[in-house]
Amino acid sequence: MKWVFRFMTALVLVAAIGFPFFMENHKGEPMLSLPGKADLMPDSDAASSIGLPATTTQVYKWQDKDGVWHYGDVPPAGLKSVETVEVDSRTNVIQSFKSPGQSNSEDLQEAAGTQMTPPDSDILSLDRAMNVMKDAKLAADMMEQRNQHLNKIVGEQEP
Repeated sequence: MKWVFRFMTALVLVAAIGFPFFMENHKGEPMLSLPGKADLMPDSDAASSIGLPATTTQVYKWQDKDGVWHYGDVPPAGLKSVETVEVDSRTNVIQSFKSPGQSNSEDLQEAAGTQMTPPDSDILSLDRAMNVMKDAKLAADMMEQRNQHLNKIVGEQEP
């Protein structure tokens, strides 16, 4: 009689684990799937794979008499020291935080080695999961450094 309950328990566990591989999401694709050969090969142009058009915009950059930098789509009249800057629409303008030991060459190597996944995608790639974990670790380290600094200011002893 024990083996019947064990067999039924194993059957229920297998069904629960396998269910997401057959259940469809809102796009009609399985909620979970194993990576195929195409998923493991990096794209030559990752931005084109998520459907972003390649456009550039011309922006003007100038410095006023107080030393403040200004940007605009129309150059100011009467100024001769106006720079023209080409901005790619696919460029990420929000800069991420860096760990204290990370250099620019490491950033370039990271960017070249990762494959972009659309933000609204239900698929969690290994690169995306590793980046989330690394960002969480960096944030935790930054918070720990901040707490240590605040403890020094307040005068509390570290545990």
